[in-house]
Amino acid sequence: MDKFNIAKRLLRLLQKHSDITKADGIEDVFQLFSRGACREAYAALCEMMKEQPDLCAHAFTCVLHADLSLYVKGDTCEAQKSLDRAQGKLGCSEPKIASYYYRVQGDVKSRLGNTSEAVDDYEKSVALSPDISNLTMLAQSLSVLRDARAPDVWVRVLEEDPQNSKAYVWLARQAARSGDRDKAISLAKKAEQLKPFAEDVFDVACLYHDIGQPEAALSAYFRADAMGYEGRDCLYAAIADCYRQLGKADKAKEYAQRALECGPGDGASRGRTLF
Repeated sequence: MDKFNIAKRLLRLLQKHSDITKADGIEDVFQLFSRGACREAYAALCEMMKEQPDLCAHAFTCVLHADLSLYVKGDTCEAQKSLDRAQGKLGCSEPKIASYYYRVQGDVKSRLGNTSEAVDDYEKSVALSPDISNLTMLAQSLSVLRDARAPDVWVRVLEEDPQNSKAYVWLARQAARSGDRDKAISLAKKAEQLKPFAEDVFDVACLYHDIGQPEAALSAYFRADAMGYEGRDCLYAAIADCYRQLGKADKAKEYAQRALECGPGDGASRGRTLF
């Protein structure tokens, strides 16, 4: 489940169990968030918090602000400050709001590279509310750590949501690491048949790339590009490398140059080393 569907579920929760949605504009923030207009939602929430300081007394508002700060700006410091404000207000909150707090706290720690600590928070989030979004974040962090529990959690994700493309992507990675190339390809194709997000398609492409399937990787990379994948420096460097493997030097140079033009990110560095 994507972040925007999570926003819709949280709004339904608050409409039933909290008076915070009575504040002018809070539903508008959620409607923006659930449509994917996160920058607009963040700006609207910040303005509301200035005009209605009492909103800051709600744990949920603070967690939402942290979530949007992290998603829109990648600002872990601002997000952590909002979470710190929320922490003292969790005692009287709904369990699902406390669960939301731990999930966003896990997101912050994950962004900072503290994956083991992030797992602890995601486990608390799942314990309070074992819904699909929390299970997915826990499974993903366990996979990053190559924790033996990860496949079982991904199976739980698929039991709840058989169309979860991210689960198939990560299980495909697990199969590739264990040397089962055929299973990895089969699971990757399953992920492609569903309705994956651009980042999932990019991950499928990387998997094909890693197991020596440059043509399949190119197809998936171009699909990710068409879907608006944001990390274009890495994307174009990867495309360049696939063309290099296929012996198409002109196309490889073209995409290596595109990677360089995207900026000083990891992909640009990769583009410099290809030729």
